[in-house]
Amino acid sequence: MSPGSGSDGLLLALVGSVVPDDPQYRTAAFSVAGNASQARLIRSLRANGVVVDEVISFVPVPSFPRSSRLWQHQATGTVEGVTTVLLPFLNVMPAKFACLGWGIFRRVAWWSWENRRRPRVVHMYNVGRPPGLFAYAAARLTGAAVTASLYDVGTVGRDEPDTVWQRLSHRLTKWLVRRLDGRIVITPAIERDFAAGRPCLLVDGGVSEEWLDRFEPAAPDSSSAATCVFLLAGSLWEINGVGLVLEAFGRLGEPGFVLLVAGQGPLQAVVKAAAARDARILPLGFLGPEDLASAYARADVLLNIRLTESNPAPYHFPSKLHEYLATGRLVISTPAAHIRDEYGDFCLILEREDADALAELMQRAARMPAGERRAVGQRAREYMRAEKTWTAQGRRIAAYLAAAAAKANGEAADVR
Repeated sequence: MSPGSGSDGLLLALVGSVVPDDPQYRTAAFSVAGNASQARLIRSLRANGVVVDEVISFVPVPSFPRSSRLWQHQATGTVEGVTTVLLPFLNVMPAKFACLGWGIFRRVAWWSWENRRRPRVVHMYNVGRPPGLFAYAAARLTGAAVTASLYDVGTVGRDEPDTVWQRLSHRLTKWLVRRLDGRIVITPAIERDFAAGRPCLLVDGGVSEEWLDRFEPAAPDSSSAATCVFLLAGSLWEINGVGLVLEAFGRLGEPGFVLLVAGQGPLQAVVKAAAARDARILPLGFLGPEDLASAYARADVLLNIRLTESNPAPYHFPSKLHEYLATGRLVISTPAAHIRDEYGDFCLILEREDADALAELMQRAARMPAGERRAVGQRAREYMRAEKTWTAQGRRIAAYLAAAAAKANGEAADVR
């Protein structure tokens, strides 16, 4: 581990929704970004001396009748070299909640009791899915510290359905978060609304050194202000500004402008239809890491257009921004979450989310002197390498969890 990180000997059990890298687990409820985030968390903690001893998880499956699967069997695999137990459950609510809850309680309690003579922490990746209340109860009963990464917090009636179940889940989240020994949040809004006055650590994601190393320090230069390659990458959902980007690009008449669109999703047909009307628009479909890196290397300006006015989601952070900034290309971004406060010096901020404003900002980006565009991109890369690699983030998380565990062990009753 890194000297001085303060996490020597810390033992950790992760309760989350991560699954092994196997096609059989890629269900309709599977999140590529969420799974990758949990895997990177495990890898970065291990690299910084935390002993990730066990992962307790489940296969993400839509509940019946949205899925025809009524029973999910238990399975065991590995994630980042760590034994991962995928709990069984009856796939009908609320029995699904109860099955997963009992499975989590039983495994956490047994793991914590077996390791009661060691500093240990039960760390949850989110507290609603899977149900974190059971992990919290088991940790408290056995004297373990209990912490959480709060990354997928929704807003009822906005990005979560307004149902009795969701309202109860939201209230439970607010009750539980304040009682944890530590909280890692993805946006300051989560700290403000769920953990006011409680210690939190802001970690909004990260990038790998391998990704940073793929790109030359300097962004490519367009030959003139009338030649510019823009790129929009990610899930093709309305909240990612696909419609707004297409409308804005349509108002830019320069024949030398090109719009690359990489990704798949509900608006894929809309992108193809726009490309049929405008030969400057090139749909690339879903790209693997190598092809995506090549597309970024080809671009002059990257578009991070997470909508905040028509689709406000104060607890979400567009992780694509980190990937963009690490390339050294100029980035145009909306001021989602804390982007303006932390990343405003490294990109151009779209102040008004309409087609005219975006077209004007895209035109401004194309007209920027090559040296200025290069300098902004290079500053962004340097910041990402210094502050936002998973190695750096893992060091901060490991030290934070170690401090939370030490404090909890000092205050908890002796269960030995």
